[in-house]
Amino acid sequence: MLKKRLIPKLLLRFKGEGKTPILVNSYKYLHYKTIGSPIHQAKIYEAQSADELVMLNMDSLSLQDNAFVLEYLKKFSENIFMPLTFGGKIRTVKDAVNLIRWGADKITINTHGVTNRNLIKECAEKLGSQCVIVEIHSKKKQLSNWEVFIENGRQPTKINVVDWVEEVQKLGAGEILVVSVDNDGVCKGPDLDLITKLEQTCRVPLIYAGGISKKNDISEIFNFSGIDGVALSHLLHFNKDNIKSLKSFLKLNNIDIRI
Repeated sequence: MLKKRLIPKLLLRFKGEGKTPILVNSYKYLHYKTIGSPIHQAKIYEAQSADELVMLNMDSLSLQDNAFVLEYLKKFSENIFMPLTFGGKIRTVKDAVNLIRWGADKITINTHGVTNRNLIKECAEKLGSQCVIVEIHSKKKQLSNWEVFIENGRQPTKINVVDWVEEVQKLGAGEILVVSVDNDGVCKGPDLDLITKLEQTCRVPLIYAGGISKKNDISEIFNFSGIDGVALSHLLHFNKDNIKSLKSFLKLNNIDIRI
Protein backbone atom coordinates (compact mmCIF):
# COMPACT_ATOMS: atom_id res chain seq x y z
CA MET A 1 0.00 0.00 0.00
CA LEU A 2 1.27 3.49 -0.89
CA LYS A 3 2.08 5.87 1.93
CA LYS A 4 -0.25 8.83 2.37
CA ARG A 5 0.95 12.15 0.94
CA LEU A 6 0.82 15.79 2.05
CA ILE A 7 0.86 18.02 -1.02
CA PRO A 8 1.07 21.83 -0.84
CA LYS A 9 -1.13 23.40 -3.53
CA LEU A 10 0.34 26.53 -5.12
CA LEU A 11 -1.98 28.77 -7.14
CA LEU A 12 0.04 30.89 -9.55
CA ARG A 13 -0.87 34.22 -11.14
CA PHE A 14 1.21 36.60 -13.26
CA LYS A 15 0.94 40.30 -12.40
CA GLY A 16 1.87 43.55 -14.12
CA GLU A 17 3.64 44.29 -17.37
CA GLY A 18 6.61 42.23 -16.26
CA LYS A 19 4.34 39.22 -15.68
CA THR A 20 5.72 38.73 -12.19
CA PRO A 21 4.70 35.32 -10.83
CA ILE A 22 2.94 35.46 -7.46
CA LEU A 23 1.47 32.86 -5.16
CA VAL A 24 -2.17 33.42 -4.21
CA ASN A 25 -4.72 31.76 -1.96
CA SER A 26 -8.31 31.37 -3.09
CA TYR A 27 -11.74 31.56 -1.47
CA LYS A 28 -14.20 29.38 -3.38
CA TYR A 29 -12.18 30.25 -6.49
CA LEU A 30 -13.89 33.66 -6.50
CA HIS A 31 -11.52 35.82 -4.44
CA TYR A 32 -7.74 35.69 -4.23
CA LYS A 33 -5.25 36.90 -1.64
CA THR A 34 -1.58 37.44 -2.45
CA ILE A 35 0.83 35.26 -0.46
CA GLY A 36 4.19 36.08 -2.05
CA SER A 37 6.94 34.36 -4.00
CA PRO A 38 6.09 30.82 -5.18
CA ILE A 39 9.73 29.73 -5.05
CA HIS A 40 10.27 31.14 -1.55
CA GLN A 41 7.16 29.40 -0.27
CA ALA A 42 8.02 26.14 -2.02
CA LYS A 43 11.48 26.14 -0.42
CA ILE A 44 9.82 26.29 2.99
CA TYR A 45 7.66 23.28 2.17
CA GLU A 46 10.63 21.43 0.71
CA ALA A 47 12.60 21.98 3.93
CA GLN A 48 9.62 20.64 5.89
CA SER A 49 9.64 17.40 3.81
CA ALA A 50 6.49 17.89 1.77
CA ASP A 51 5.96 14.83 -0.40
CA GLU A 52 5.35 16.75 -3.64
CA LEU A 53 3.85 19.97 -4.98
CA VAL A 54 0.92 20.88 -7.20
CA MET A 55 1.26 24.23 -8.98
CA LEU A 56 -1.64 25.61 -11.01
CA ASN A 57 -1.63 28.48 -13.51
CA MET A 58 -4.82 30.34 -12.58
CA ASP A 59 -4.69 32.94 -15.37
CA SER A 60 -6.27 32.41 -18.78
CA LEU A 61 -2.90 32.15 -20.47
CA SER A 62 -2.35 29.89 -23.45
CA LEU A 63 0.85 27.94 -22.92
CA GLN A 64 1.68 28.18 -26.61
CA ASP A 65 1.30 31.97 -26.73
CA ASN A 66 2.91 32.86 -23.41
CA ALA A 67 6.42 31.47 -23.30
CA PHE A 68 7.12 33.14 -19.95
CA VAL A 69 4.92 30.53 -18.22
CA LEU A 70 7.21 27.74 -19.38
CA GLU A 71 10.27 29.83 -18.62
CA TYR A 72 9.07 30.32 -15.07
CA LEU A 73 8.38 26.61 -14.74
CA LYS A 74 11.99 25.96 -15.78
CA LYS A 75 13.27 28.46 -13.21
CA PHE A 76 11.05 26.96 -10.52
CA SER A 77 12.17 23.38 -11.23
CA GLU A 78 15.82 24.45 -11.13
CA ASN A 79 15.33 25.75 -7.60
CA ILE A 80 12.91 23.20 -6.13
CA PHE A 81 13.91 19.53 -5.94
CA MET A 82 10.75 17.63 -5.13
CA PRO A 83 8.16 16.06 -7.46
CA LEU A 84 6.12 18.77 -9.18
CA THR A 85 2.74 18.58 -10.89
CA PHE A 86 1.85 21.55 -13.09
CA GLY A 87 -1.53 22.40 -14.55
CA GLY A 88 -3.65 25.14 -16.01
CA LYS A 89 -4.68 25.84 -19.61
CA ILE A 90 -3.37 22.56 -21.04
CA ARG A 91 -5.21 22.43 -24.36
CA THR A 92 -3.11 19.99 -26.37
CA VAL A 93 -0.76 17.05 -26.00
CA LYS A 94 2.01 19.41 -27.11
CA ASP A 95 1.27 21.63 -24.10
CA ALA A 96 1.56 18.62 -21.80
CA VAL A 97 4.81 17.43 -23.39
CA ASN A 98 6.32 20.92 -23.10
CA LEU A 99 5.48 21.09 -19.41
CA ILE A 100 7.30 17.81 -18.80
CA ARG A 101 10.27 19.02 -20.87
CA TRP A 102 10.47 22.27 -18.92
CA GLY A 103 10.48 20.71 -15.47
CA ALA A 104 7.15 19.20 -14.44
CA ASP A 105 7.06 15.56 -13.34
CA LYS A 106 3.31 15.25 -13.88
CA ILE A 107 0.59 17.38 -15.46
CA THR A 108 -2.97 18.00 -14.36
CA ILE A 109 -5.89 18.53 -16.73
CA ASN A 110 -9.20 20.13 -15.82
CA THR A 111 -11.32 22.29 -18.16
CA HIS A 112 -10.02 21.02 -21.48
CA GLY A 113 -10.36 17.44 -20.36
CA VAL A 114 -14.09 18.06 -20.08
CA THR A 115 -14.45 19.93 -23.38
CA ASN A 116 -12.13 17.55 -25.25
CA ARG A 117 -12.13 14.15 -23.58
CA ASN A 118 -9.65 12.72 -26.07
CA LEU A 119 -7.07 15.05 -24.50
CA ILE A 120 -6.89 12.88 -21.37
CA LYS A 121 -6.55 9.72 -23.42
CA GLU A 122 -3.93 11.18 -25.76
CA CYS A 123 -1.83 12.58 -22.90
CA ALA A 124 -1.94 9.23 -21.10
CA GLU A 125 -0.87 7.43 -24.26
CA LYS A 126 1.96 9.89 -24.92
CA LEU A 127 3.30 10.41 -21.40
CA GLY A 128 2.00 7.36 -19.52
CA SER A 129 -0.92 7.35 -17.11
CA GLN A 130 1.41 7.90 -14.16
CA CYS A 131 2.10 11.42 -15.48
CA VAL A 132 -1.54 12.45 -15.94
CA ILE A 133 -3.69 13.79 -13.11
CA VAL A 134 -7.25 14.90 -13.77
CA GLU A 135 -8.36 17.73 -11.51
CA ILE A 136 -12.08 17.91 -10.77
CA HIS A 137 -13.75 20.99 -9.30
CA SER A 138 -16.85 19.83 -7.42
CA LYS A 139 -19.91 21.74 -6.17
CA LYS A 140 -22.78 20.18 -4.28
CA LYS A 141 -26.11 20.54 -6.06
CA GLN A 142 -28.37 18.51 -3.81
CA LEU A 143 -28.24 15.58 -1.41
CA SER A 144 -25.68 13.01 -2.64
CA ASN A 145 -25.22 14.87 -5.93
CA TRP A 146 -22.14 16.90 -6.87
CA GLU A 147 -21.59 18.65 -10.20
CA VAL A 148 -18.35 19.14 -12.13
CA PHE A 149 -17.45 22.80 -12.69
CA ILE A 150 -14.79 24.09 -15.08
CA GLU A 151 -13.03 27.41 -15.74
CA ASN A 152 -11.69 27.59 -12.18
CA GLY A 153 -14.96 26.55 -10.57
CA ARG A 154 -17.12 29.12 -12.36
CA GLN A 155 -18.86 27.23 -15.18
CA PRO A 156 -21.29 24.35 -14.56
CA THR A 157 -21.19 21.30 -16.82
CA LYS A 158 -24.21 19.24 -15.68
CA ILE A 159 -21.79 16.33 -15.27
CA ASN A 160 -22.07 14.31 -12.07
CA VAL A 161 -18.74 14.21 -10.21
CA VAL A 162 -18.91 10.48 -9.43
CA ASP A 163 -19.74 9.69 -13.07
CA TRP A 164 -16.82 11.84 -14.23
CA VAL A 165 -14.43 10.09 -11.84
CA GLU A 166 -15.47 6.80 -13.42
CA GLU A 167 -15.04 8.12 -16.96
CA VAL A 168 -11.62 9.74 -16.56
CA GLN A 169 -10.23 6.48 -15.19
CA LYS A 170 -11.35 4.75 -18.39
CA LEU A 171 -9.70 7.54 -20.41
CA GLY A 172 -6.36 6.84 -18.73
CA ALA A 173 -6.02 9.19 -15.77
CA GLY A 174 -3.33 7.89 -13.43
CA GLU A 175 -4.46 10.01 -10.48
CA ILE A 176 -7.45 12.19 -9.62
CA LEU A 177 -7.43 15.43 -7.63
CA VAL A 178 -10.90 16.45 -6.42
CA VAL A 179 -11.36 19.97 -5.09
CA SER A 180 -14.48 20.86 -3.12
CA VAL A 181 -15.10 24.40 -4.39
CA ASP A 182 -17.82 24.90 -1.75
CA ASN A 183 -15.22 24.32 0.98
CA ASP A 184 -12.24 26.03 -0.70
CA GLY A 185 -10.69 28.59 1.64
CA VAL A 186 -13.63 28.36 4.05
CA CYS A 187 -11.72 26.36 6.70
CA LYS A 188 -14.82 24.61 8.02
CA GLY A 189 -13.67 21.07 7.36
CA PRO A 190 -13.66 18.71 4.36
CA ASP A 191 -16.71 17.38 2.53
CA LEU A 192 -16.76 13.90 4.04
CA ASP A 193 -19.95 12.93 2.20
CA LEU A 194 -18.20 13.63 -1.10
CA ILE A 195 -15.16 11.62 -0.03
CA THR A 196 -17.41 8.68 0.89
CA LYS A 197 -18.89 8.70 -2.62
CA LEU A 198 -15.53 9.11 -4.33
CA GLU A 199 -13.73 6.24 -2.66
CA GLN A 200 -16.48 3.87 -3.69
CA THR A 201 -15.76 4.41 -7.39
CA CYS A 202 -12.11 5.51 -7.62
CA ARG A 203 -9.52 2.83 -8.40
CA VAL A 204 -6.51 5.10 -8.99
CA PRO A 205 -4.72 7.27 -6.41
CA LEU A 206 -7.13 9.92 -5.16
CA ILE A 207 -6.18 13.32 -3.72
CA TYR A 208 -8.66 15.55 -1.88
CA ALA A 209 -8.57 19.34 -1.36
CA GLY A 210 -10.94 21.84 0.22
CA GLY A 211 -11.86 23.04 3.70
CA ILE A 212 -8.93 21.55 5.61
CA SER A 213 -8.21 23.77 8.62
CA LYS A 214 -6.58 21.57 11.27
CA LYS A 215 -4.69 18.35 11.92
CA ASN A 216 -7.81 16.36 12.78
CA ASP A 217 -9.32 17.17 9.38
CA ILE A 218 -6.40 15.43 7.69
CA SER A 219 -6.46 12.34 9.91
CA GLU A 220 -10.22 12.09 9.37
CA ILE A 221 -9.71 12.18 5.60
CA PHE A 222 -6.95 9.56 5.74
CA ASN A 223 -9.20 7.26 7.72
CA PHE A 224 -10.89 6.70 4.36
CA SER A 225 -8.79 3.95 2.83
CA GLY A 226 -9.40 5.27 -0.69
CA ILE A 227 -7.72 8.64 -0.11
CA ASP A 228 -4.02 8.68 -0.99
CA GLY A 229 -3.20 12.36 -0.48
CA VAL A 230 -4.46 15.73 0.65
CA ALA A 231 -3.63 18.97 -1.14
CA LEU A 232 -3.18 21.86 1.29
CA SER A 233 -3.09 25.60 0.81
CA HIS A 234 -4.68 27.92 3.42
CA LEU A 235 -3.54 25.83 6.38
CA LEU A 236 0.10 26.12 5.26
CA HIS A 237 0.23 29.49 3.50
CA PHE A 238 -1.00 31.38 6.57
CA ASN A 239 1.28 29.46 8.97
CA LYS A 240 -1.57 27.82 10.84
CA ASP A 241 0.47 24.62 10.77
CA ASN A 242 3.43 23.09 8.97
CA ILE A 243 4.29 19.86 7.19
CA LYS A 244 6.63 18.48 9.87
CA SER A 245 4.09 19.01 12.64
CA LEU A 246 1.30 17.48 10.56
CA LYS A 247 3.37 14.42 9.72
CA SER A 248 4.34 13.84 13.34
CA PHE A 249 0.70 14.07 14.39
CA LEU A 250 -0.44 11.69 11.65
CA LYS A 251 2.29 9.19 12.52
CA LEU A 252 1.16 9.22 16.17
CA ASN A 253 -2.35 8.52 14.93
CA ASN A 254 -1.20 5.44 13.00
CA ILE A 255 -1.42 7.03 9.55
CA ASP A 256 1.16 5.48 7.22
CA ILE A 257 3.02 8.58 6.05
CA ARG A 258 6.63 9.47 5.23
CA ILE A 259 8.46 11.39 7.96
